[in-house]
Amino acid sequence: MSYVKSVRESYGERKAILGAGFYPNVAPGACSPSRVRASLVYTYADIEQFVRCAELELKQRGLAALYDLRSDVRWNSGPVYIFLGARGQGSMVLHGANPSLEGQYLGGWVDSTGFEYVREMADIAAHYGDGYTYYEFPNPATGVAEPKVSYVRNVNIDGFDYVLGAGLYIPANTACLEMPTAGEVDTRAELELFVSCAAEMVASRGANAFELLLNHPTWIEGSTYIFVSDQQCHNLVQPLDYRAEEATCDRVDAEGTLLDQNIKDIANSEAGKGYASYIWQNPATDKEERKTSYVVGVELDGETVSVGAGLYGLE
Repeated sequence: MSYVKSVRESYGERKAILGAGFYPNVAPGACSPSRVRASLVYTYADIEQFVRCAELELKQRGLAALYDLRSDVRWNSGPVYIFLGARGQGSMVLHGANPSLEGQYLGGWVDSTGFEYVREMADIAAHYGDGYTYYEFPNPATGVAEPKVSYVRNVNIDGFDYVLGAGLYIPANTACLEMPTAGEVDTRAELELFVSCAAEMVASRGANAFELLLNHPTWIEGSTYIFVSDQQCHNLVQPLDYRAEEATCDRVDAEGTLLDQNIKDIANSEAGKGYASYIWQNPATDKEERKTSYVVGVELDGETVSVGAGLYGLE
């Protein structure tokens, strides 16, 4: 969307067109599946864009879009899914995580604290157009009621008002809300928090977390990124192509260190966390350098996996 105007020099006949523009958040190009999908939703900005793109889908296709919003993995992945309620009736039209709720009257629903969150969502949509609601709701990835924040918008389809939304489950470790992004990690304390929050996400989202770890700028920037490996030392998450080969527990670095075995041993230790030091290629310099990684063990599908990240030159 651009705004333009004709301009003329104070003296002379030369003319020009002066303009500036921006790409609207709900423009079709900004809602491509490669950029906006449930598996990549992690921040407040992500959830707003996700819901706005779902709104665009509904406005383009009408209620015929409900099938995809319910069943397509683009719109429904682990703990992130779309829901749609009929605002005036208080009934659920679409619930990506629990279709059995569809058609039910939810206007009087309360969470474990007695908070009428469905009514709150309807009020926000009616009075403000959009906004956030904080409440508790079962996490489909864990089956446990957890604190959640949902972004909702009022959408009008064929003359009827609906409440459209999606939410994020708030991490048990509230420090993760202020966690540094990959590009900001610089100290041991920041590295420990960064890895601990990634481990918590793997524990809560399972394998659904892998695509996020591989693609979201929160988790990967430059030479800082999250890696995940299993008990056979195979890479489950390894964003660097030159290190994505099939790993084995007997692999050694330039100094003869069993780096994969050491990482596995830390994850399996009584503490379940700790540091590993080894020689590894730095993607920023393409040189083999000493890397210090912090590793946390996480239970995934009945097996302990190693979740870690490291810094080069860390004393």
